[in-house]
Formats: sequence, C-alpha cells, structure tokens
Amino acid sequence: MVLYMRFQPAWNISRLQDYINVRGKITNVEDLHSKLSKWGELQGYKRNLESYILETYHPIENREAEVEIYLPIHRN
Repeated sequence: MVLYMRFQPAWNISRLQDYINVRGKITNVEDLHSKLSKWGELQGYKRNLESYILETYHPIENREAEVEIYLPIHRN
C-alpha cells in the first residue's frame, strides 16, 4: 500500500482550516486514519478536535472504491 500524506489548507464554513490528508482503499480506512494520525504527530502537527474530520468516497470503475481522509489540525 502506497500512502501519500500531505498538508493542505482548506475552507471550513467561514474560516480557513488546515488539514492533513491521505487517500487509499476503502477497506483500509481504519489503517489510513491511524497512519495519518501518526504521520501528523511526527511532523509536529496537533489535531484540532473542535473541527470535523472529512472523508470523501471515490468509486472507481472495475476497482475497489477509495476514501480520502482529511484530519483538521491547528495552525503552527
């Protein structure tokens, strides 16, 4: 499994919210959450527990669906 994790600013309601995100197979959603959280900690990011986690689901023809997970973080 190849994971691509990154920092990404995004709009949340009327203010800017920063996220870290990862995308992978939907059957690995629990593992993706865990690895993204650990990666964020290693990068020095702190989770923003007052904002919502975002998950987007992506059906892919002739393959297993994928999920993209966005974890909200506090700005440094």
